[in-house]
Amino acid sequence: REEGERIYGPGVADIKGGTILIWMVLKALKEMSPELFGQLRFSVLINATEEGGCAEFYELAQPYVRTGDLACLVYEAGGGTRDGGSTVVVSRKGAARFLLETYGKEAHSGNHHKRGASAIVELADKIQRIHELTDYERGITFNVGVIEGGTTVNAVAGYASARVDLRATHDEGLAWGRARIREMEGDGVVVSADGKHRCRVEISERPGYPPWEPNEASDLLGNLAIKIGEELGQKIHPTRRKGASDGAHFWKFLPTLDGLGPVGRNTHCSVHDPERGLEQESVDRPSFVRRALLSLALIERLARE
Repeated sequence: REEGERIYGPGVADIKGGTILIWMVLKALKEMSPELFGQLRFSVLINATEEGGCAEFYELAQPYVRTGDLACLVYEAGGGTRDGGSTVVVSRKGAARFLLETYGKEAHSGNHHKRGASAIVELADKIQRIHELTDYERGITFNVGVIEGGTTVNAVAGYASARVDLRATHDEGLAWGRARIREMEGDGVVVSADGKHRCRVEISERPGYPPWEPNEASDLLGNLAIKIGEELGQKIHPTRRKGASDGAHFWKFLPTLDGLGPVGRNTHCSVHDPERGLEQESVDRPSFVRRALLSLALIERLARE
């Protein structure tokens, strides 16, 4: 839906809006500067599973990254700033994700409570330990985002699980956090009251993202965006975001700049319910043109200089 200059709906900014912006930029470049368009090779890589992590994406994308490529431009949503400007992204945290499963011994909660070893209690212990690992000074955070377990209220749970998200600014922090999670694997701390059954913990890693560390090439692109923005009457602010993106796969191979999508807010919120404090994801409609102009000028400057 549209209200004034804002468009509301799931993904209008992140990342459907970015996909639209890619199309706008390429269409405008082809129509307005066909000679330049013909001189350049564009590879458009779209990952529909980006938010959940995708182990295959990087492998599939590698053949498109070639020696001499000018840049990798990523169209995750941009952010607005208090001075009326907008952001681009020059680095991001890495992300590692885990499935933590606890196995116990089921038992009737009334007749045979002593025989039960609760997988839920074991999971609760691990959740507390995981959250205590967060170290803001080192830029390392842990989050248990989803938990499941048990089958019925009158049975000691034999199985429970949690999905864990780890974020770190550098490779060393990600390796440290991964090792701490792995230390929890094996025998658990919960034992049935009759002493015959001990819980067990199993951990498997899910697709994640390497850290996109601060680097000179991305900073140079960010500074170029500032200069182009000034020429266009736009205030551009390079930022270091804590969320991950597929740009993290490419920065070591070629200069990478992210957050070039339209300016949005409340990303990932699909529900509009002001009484519960929920405002649906939205995008600034005029920002599509502003951001397209920024990208067009950036591509032209990279190609010509």
